[in-house]
This record gives sequence, structure tokens and C-alpha cells, in this order.
Amino acid sequence: MSRITAGLVFVFGLTAIATTHGAFAQTSRFHDERGRSIGRSETRGDTTRFYDERGRTEGRAETRGSTTRFYDERGRGTGRSESRNGTTRFYDDRGRSTGRSTTR
Repeated sequence: MSRITAGLVFVFGLTAIATTHGAFAQTSRFHDERGRSIGRSETRGDTTRFYDERGRTEGRAETRGSTTRFYDERGRGTGRSESRNGTTRFYDDRGRSTGRSTTR
């Protein structure tokens, strides 16, 4: 095996391991109407973390099945959403309904 082939095998192996273990994040950036950055989110597996324009943590969301739980920057639960049959219902940290969204 040549050095180049061995190097490629090594790189592809690392990529497969990193992908399998969630080392790569899907990043979304948010901008205001003037095009200025106002924050971003990074999703790894079932967890999405939210950051402000300076990179400070604003909170996170964790999805398990059809339920997503929301947490603030200190890790305190702030609410959840549950999706069923095209309807998502939102609840605050005390379990009170705060609204719903319907997808058609």
C-alpha cells in the first residue's frame, strides 16, 4: 500500500468515526433584516444549541421521539413541544399550554 493510499484510508476512517460519533455539527446562522448576524444554532444528533451574535450560549433543545424540551443557558427547563399528526403543541415549564402550530 502506498503512502498516499494509506493516508486516504486513515482520513476516511477518521471521517467515518467522527460522523458516527457526532463530531460534525449542522450550523444555521440567523441574521436581522439588515443582514447583521444575530446568532447561530448548532445541531449534533438530537441536541441543538443556540448562541447569540458573540458566541455566548443562549440555550439548547433536546428532541426525543416527538417531544422537544427547551433549556435556558443555565440548563433549567423552560418548556417543551409535542408533535402528533401534523400538530405541534407548546407548553411552558409548568406544563401549561402556550399555543400550537399546524402543518398541512
